Amino acid sequence: MKLVKGDQSVEELMNPSSGAWKGAGEEKVSLAAIPLDAQPNRYIRTSWKNKTFGGRKEVNASAIESGDSLYIRLQWQDDGPSPGEFAHAAGVFTGKGKSISSMGSEKEPLSLWYWAEDRNQGVYASALGPGVFARSTEKPVNASVKREDKKVSVVLSGPARDVDGQIGVALWDGSNDERAGLGSVSGWVKLEK
Repeated sequence: MKLVKGDQSVEELMNPSSGAWKGAGEEKVSLAAIPLDAQPNRYIRTSWKNKTFGGRKEVNASAIESGDSLYIRLQWQDDGPSPGEFAHAAGVFTGKGKSISSMGSEKEPLSLWYWAEDRNQGVYASALGPGVFARSTEKPVNASVKREDKKVSVVLSGPARDVDGQIGVALWDGSNDERAGLGSVSGWVKLEK
């Protein structure tokens, strides 16, 4: 995925529909369900054995680096806010581990920039495996969202120094009770300057 250098204001870059994003390349990123055998406990592996999750199969992603921050815009098709107990959510993984399909591990933790529709701000966390996240307040992550014509656009921004040339993407479909380790995740996507 092409990483574009930007000099726009923070307000423009955080607006998912601003003109700043027209100059950024957009790449279709494939997603797959997080493996059931990687789930953190037997209850989840047993209760979801015959259920479908990880149904979101693709997301469009764009990246802009401006100053000390990296801005990632994710866009996908969606019928509206989740009517159930769990919120729709999106995340960007950073790090070097091989374990992105299982959302990191204790030996190879990943960083996660996270947004959920029931929050007004982004969250920075360490990802230690499916559904095993340790939230941190040390590094700020900003998030903004726009819904339009059955499409969701989310911008997540965080420290550019945390990104080592690649990102991963995850989506959770709250209307299918997806949360924690139950969702869709990409492989590593290289950022090319």
